[in-house]
Amino acid sequence: MMKVFQLLFAPFTTWSGLAEARRGAGFFLVFNLLTLAAAGSAIEGLGLYKLGLKSGLGSEGSRTLVQDFATVLRYEQLRLALDLAVVLVGAQFVFWVARGLHFNCRFFQALLLMAYSIGPLLLLRMADGIPHIPTWVCYAVGVFLSLNLLYNGVAAVLQPDRASGFGLFLLCAMILLLFTGVAHFVAVSFLTGNLKY
Repeated sequence: MMKVFQLLFAPFTTWSGLAEARRGAGFFLVFNLLTLAAAGSAIEGLGLYKLGLKSGLGSEGSRTLVQDFATVLRYEQLRLALDLAVVLVGAQFVFWVARGLHFNCRFFQALLLMAYSIGPLLLLRMADGIPHIPTWVCYAVGVFLSLNLLYNGVAAVLQPDRASGFGLFLLCAMILLLFTGVAHFVAVSFLTGNLKY
């Protein structure tokens, strides 16, 4: 969790240190990504269970829906599975795009880039459990910060040449936006009752 804050405030030096670290993918996924996702899901789930979910727009048409524990638990399980899928599938797409643009990239670099770039979204999920903060605000702020991290991460981790680096960032940004947007839509649809599983 501290790495995400370091990335937000000192992005290039932190990305360079992460790119040079020689840790395995299993260590990285368990101790960095899954702990951050689990902490965000636990705090969001606690907020949903204790405070409820705000439904409707505006102050007059809105009401707070109380969620039962089983629904919140299934929702958070779905969110964790979607987060892991977003990182793994997104990393595979970033790897394919980088290879298609003739960059010498390893899958672990793409995985590192996607997992740490999604960090602000996982952190802002904690605020998503508060019913008075709309979920789209948490998602929008998280995506903005994620794109900021992604911009610096593409340069530090994938190390493209200057001519095609911005194009690689744009393709990676579209991948991040597409996968996180679909995952957020599916999770919110489940929570509001429009999707069953």
